[in-house]
Amino acid sequence: MTFISRVILILVAVQQFSSISIAATESLEANLLAALDSPIIIQGDDKVAYRDPAVLCVDGKFHVFSTLVRTENDKGIYSYVVQTISNDLKSRTEPQIITLGQKHWPWAEFRLTAGVVLDLRKDPRIGKYVMFFHGSGPGKEGNQDNCDANASIGIAWSDDLLNWDWPKKGKK
Repeated sequence: MTFISRVILILVAVQQFSSISIAATESLEANLLAALDSPIIIQGDDKVAYRDPAVLCVDGKFHVFSTLVRTENDKGIYSYVVQTISNDLKSRTEPQIITLGQKHWPWAEFRLTAGVVLDLRKDPRIGKYVMFFHGSGPGKEGNQDNCDANASIGIAWSDDLLNWDWPKKGKK
């Protein structure tokens, strides 16, 4: 068999393997999506709302990041970035609040929302998951009615999607 024949044979084999892989992936996705009973994957109620969804699929698990808005015992309405994990987009873990440094950030002490996470582990300049989020604080008047006066976009990063770091973590 000539060198050219071997190259052609390898290219044909790679093309056939790629077609099988793509077909298998498309079939898996189609089956997963076809199994959904509703477009709602996380439902709120009269005290809890979910908004600003962002989904990251890692190792076959869907990490759903969203804003949780809920009425607390003091009747105040508070917003948090939460994460829930699902294998099939039907069942999931309970949403876990991601607590960053907002207690020490005047620009974000009233709310932390809209967490979007990118997988930048393969980028040699970063090598981590990176979250961008919205934070807002009390503004000059120091009340919740004026909380958008300091609205800002923040950044945090993680190696495992569970433990988060940010610039100057641990410093007040």
